[in-house]
Order: sequence, then C-alpha cells, then structure tokens
Amino acid sequence: MNLHMLWRLRIILLPNSFHLTFDHDSADHSGEFLKLEFQGGEPTLRVDLLKSIIRICEKYFDRCEFVICSNLTNVDDEIENLYSRKDLVISTSIDGPLNIMSANRTGDDEVSNTVLNNVHYLTDKFGIEKISALPTVTETIIDEPEVLIDYYRNLGFESIFLRPVNYMGFARKRHEEVIAEFNRWKIFYIKALSHIVKINRDQFFEEYYLGTLVRNIFADIDSGFVDFRSPSNFLCDYGVIDFDGKFYPSNEDEKTALSLAPIFCIFNFI
Repeated sequence: MNLHMLWRLRIILLPNSFHLTFDHDSADHSGEFLKLEFQGGEPTLRVDLLKSIIRICEKYFDRCEFVICSNLTNVDDEIENLYSRKDLVISTSIDGPLNIMSANRTGDDEVSNTVLNNVHYLTDKFGIEKISALPTVTETIIDEPEVLIDYYRNLGFESIFLRPVNYMGFARKRHEEVIAEFNRWKIFYIKALSHIVKINRDQFFEEYYLGTLVRNIFADIDSGFVDFRSPSNFLCDYGVIDFDGKFYPSNEDEKTALSLAPIFCIFNFI
C-alpha cells in the first residue's frame, strides 16, 4: 500500500467481511492520491471484497491506483472484468519457461501451462503494460540467465527485475543452499547484464533495478520503487496491513515478524 502522509488508514478485518475508513487532518487535504496493492494468499479468491475496498478508496480519494498480486491460475469472467479497469495492474511471478515454473512454483506442468496461457491471454487483450512480472532466481535457472531473459523478451516485456531468493519466509528452508552462494549469484548477474548489453544493440531492454539506480544517480528521476528507500521515513507514505490487522512500516518488517517476534509491528487494529 502506498499511502500519502496526510492520510491515516484504519482497517479492521472480520471473519467474513471488513471495515475500512480513512481519516484526514483537514478538509483542505482532500483530493489525495492512493496506491493500494492487494497481496495474499490469492486476493482474487474474494473479488467481492476487492470491489468493496476499491469503492471505499474511490469515495475518499480523487485518484487511485490498484495492484492485484495474483498467481493467475484462474481468470474467470468476474476477475477479467475487474482486471479491465484502467487504474488496475496485475503483479505476478514468472520464473521462466514451463519447466522452471513447475519446479519453482506450481509443481505441476498443467498448472504452469494454465498460468502462462493466462499471461498470454491478458497481455493480448489488455496490453503488456497490464502485467508486471517478477522472476525469482533459484537453482533451477541460476546457470542460464540468457534463457530467463529471452523468455521475458518473447512474452513482450522490455525489462526484467533480476533478484535472488530473499532469506525470508519459506524460502529460508526451501532454497537455503542457493541463498548462501553469493558468488554464484554474482556470476549469474554479470552474465545477465552482458546478455542485455548485446540485446540493446538491436532493441531496448533493461534490468529494472540497475536502471532504477542509474536514473536516481544521474537523472534524479524518482521511480517510486519503495524498496529502494526502505526503511523510509516512519510511515511517511507507505505501510503494510497484514491479514490479522497488524500494521508494519515495510514489507521487510512484516516478513521479519513471521520469522522472529512481531517487534516491528506498530499498530494492531483488531
């Protein structure tokens, strides 16, 4: 969730519903912008709640942007209708071709094929800009950066955000070995950048994170990428509301609380 500092958000999650209100310090502060990202689990399992929250946001803000983080295993008519909104984009994970998706994500080629077919369907219908895709580089693809990059190019993307497995959550146990092999990641990343340089002789393609760093250094262009400034000023314009109503100042704090004690939790609205 990306939240302007002049606004306070309260969310109360109940077993089968929710209560969400916004307070602002003054009527002079109306007309603010809100960016709200729905994470999961799988948010599209409750399209009714997504629609209700979007209606509330539209009531209190003149301009909103929404992001739905989905595994894209299901795109029925109701979900597709929600995706058709101009102010909504989809964030999903694409770790590479079908065999890589099966090894990393689904454990099943049929499910992986469904996900990738839905990616093609949505980009064909709404344009490539509708989907923001992110790979996680594990031992299944770390020796073949060219395969991963070329797969993204074939899907129509003009950038890729290369990242290793974070030492957080379930990945700590599932990918413990590759997390510890920094030199292996460094070799992967250098090979990936060399491949991207070759691609740019004929067409534009970038590694998103490196591009963000370069633009911030040389062009003073703010990307809005929140992890680049994490930890940011205390709840200045960003916060994470967990499923149980706990409020954290960043994604990292929420994930850390799952592994340790919830020492980074600053509010609990339940």
